Amino acid sequence: MPRESSSKNLYDLIWGVRRDTPEWSVGRFEKLHELIGTYNLRGKKILDVCCGMGSKAYAALELGAKVWAHDGSVEGPNLLKQHVESQNAVPENLKGWNRWRYRLSKPDAKNLTLAPGIDITGISNHFGDEKFDVVYMGWALMHVEDPARAATDLQKLTVPGGLIAVSYFNQNSTSQIIRDIREYTLGLPMDEAAEITAKIGKRWGFDKSASLRDLLEDTEGNRTLAALKRLAEEKGYTPEEIEKDLHFEDMQTPYLYNLDDDVVAGYFEESSKIIFRRPGLIRARKL
Repeated sequence: MPRESSSKNLYDLIWGVRRDTPEWSVGRFEKLHELIGTYNLRGKKILDVCCGMGSKAYAALELGAKVWAHDGSVEGPNLLKQHVESQNAVPENLKGWNRWRYRLSKPDAKNLTLAPGIDITGISNHFGDEKFDVVYMGWALMHVEDPARAATDLQKLTVPGGLIAVSYFNQNSTSQIIRDIREYTLGLPMDEAAEITAKIGKRWGFDKSASLRDLLEDTEGNRTLAALKRLAEEKGYTPEEIEKDLHFEDMQTPYLYNLDDDVVAGYFEESSKIIFRRPGLIRARKL
């Protein structure tokens, strides 16, 4: 499969049948606050890198920000635009919200700029002279070919004093069984993996209709099922153990790193000051 840091075909397959319902938006304020640590976004210019379906970007629009939404997929940002136009998100309150501290607005498509289908490699070249008050990248740094370059590019896109936030799989995130599943299945047809994870209820919007044990009873014509059956036989895992950790994105993304927290922190030391860190999350101020 192509060795690139984001794949339109891959990410367009990740979302499931309920992506057009309000369920896509659940928990959006909590997710945004967990990543960037603030709701004070009114009037700010925000870059949401690897935005997916855009729940955090939608929340930022509600908080009065101007948002640029990037993704390697075309479908994700387009879904975000549809959601903004239809304003179909589930009503939610902010954690600690009161009407004097934060004023929510209806999301306005005029405040949203899409950057779909763009590989993150060299992302700093895609926005001209535009710089942002807040740049964040949630749960994607481990999926890019060169995390150090990605971190550098994010900082280039941030104004002095601006906030940069990244979350990622750290060195203790990915278990041996996930690494083994990846080893046995990487490069096999995406449609096969998507069908399997949909049937076992591990893709967004799909209810479980079969167990992996059921599916492994007939692997003929499905190389991914055959590979999982071989994995169980050779490594001694039960189908239930494999099913628990079987995720489409982990099977199919070209890169999946367990990043070292100190190494990630080092990406920011030259151009930024780290203001918060915990395993798998860094927030920094651009110097």
